[in-house]
Amino acid sequence: MTEIDSSPVLKYHLPTDNRYSIAYISDDIERGKTRRQQYEDDPSTDVVGGTVEIEGNAVYHIYTRNNPDEYLKSYQGEMDYEEWITSLSEDDAQFLLLVFDAFEGVIETVDSEDSYMELYKRMNHGDLLRVPNRVQWKQSVAAVAAELLSKFILIHPMPNSNHRTALGVVDRYMASYDSDFAMPDTGEDQSWYPWASDFIFDSKRLLTLRRKLSLLKYAHKCGYDKVRRKDGAEIDLTEVDFDRNNHRAYYKRRHLERSRDFIDLLLERTGHSHLAEMDDKGKQVFIDRLKASS
Repeated sequence: MTEIDSSPVLKYHLPTDNRYSIAYISDDIERGKTRRQQYEDDPSTDVVGGTVEIEGNAVYHIYTRNNPDEYLKSYQGEMDYEEWITSLSEDDAQFLLLVFDAFEGVIETVDSEDSYMELYKRMNHGDLLRVPNRVQWKQSVAAVAAELLSKFILIHPMPNSNHRTALGVVDRYMASYDSDFAMPDTGEDQSWYPWASDFIFDSKRLLTLRRKLSLLKYAHKCGYDKVRRKDGAEIDLTEVDFDRNNHRAYYKRRHLERSRDFIDLLLERTGHSHLAEMDDKGKQVFIDRLKASS
């Protein structure tokens, strides 16, 4: 299968079309073909699969992506969507509007750069509402900002640009405690400036390990020692503990710790380190401030 790279580094995204990501890998070729047929029977999924040689062994790979035609069909009509919004509490609707505004800002930035951003899945409105409810409020402003950032990224509710949208939400949260706060430029389109890229790459590594540990364990068994994402973020599989108990909780904790480090760097970079000493007043105060500023 020419579409699939046979180099010893597992490409997390299909080299010829990075909208596809690795979904399955097996050294049992017939089982791989059966699994491919199962994917192909689902009209919401586009599939690329085939056999490549890794260290002299035949290994079957399957890459998938959401079929955009199918998930766009599943969107509610405009009237249904408006009815759904009005059925929410005023506070929930306000948080959704904040996220929509942050995402719109990302889209406008992409447009201004003459770039293109594909929406690879539906926006999950239910998951969006889980974000503020999973944050531990009434800590320091810096600690709450880190929780907002980490919870948003781990829940991953957006059709694209989850990291940039999460940073937009954090920007509004910080500004609710200091109106002079402004998120510094993090980069253009798919490129991140060095000050932000370390966090983004670490975040994507941890997110991948949390979601795909079993698949990566099998990839390592099949001869891969490294995984590389389309953005260049790499995972050294020789350093991964594949038998870790409750790995999802472990990587969730690691992601929050990394987010705290990033927020500390962000506050130092913007000259707003005093926010680390300021107490958050709770979710309701934040929502009320959003309402007052809208």
